[in-house]
Amino acid sequence: MSKADAKDILVVEDQDVVRTMLSALLGARGYRVDAVCDGPAAVERATDVAYAAIVMDLVLPGAFDGVEACRRIRALPEHARTPVLVVSGRQDPTVRARVLAAGADRFFLKPYSAVALLRAIETLVRG
Repeated sequence: MSKADAKDILVVEDQDVVRTMLSALLGARGYRVDAVCDGPAAVERATDVAYAAIVMDLVLPGAFDGVEACRRIRALPEHARTPVLVVSGRQDPTVRARVLAAGADRFFLKPYSAVALLRAIETLVRG
């Protein structure tokens, strides 16, 4: 596993446009972005790299969703304290509780404020 750097962020988003937008937004703030499009790829990547933060969509294609990906990433010793921010367009009132119970640090409902997301990342990464 490569060592954590305060500028390395994993983006997990299945929609190309949103993944590209998040990558550009974070890149403009000086972050190095790794981007994947499903839960299993996120867990695999997190096994190889100690990220400073992870931004993840809730609804993902593949074997499991963002909640399960968050649980599995949290189970990795090197990511027990890595900030995880989950974004979702799901309006279900139980979603936020499920996401936070899985170990996420923050939950953002789409459409979310890019400023608020960046502020949360920067606050969590600085500790």
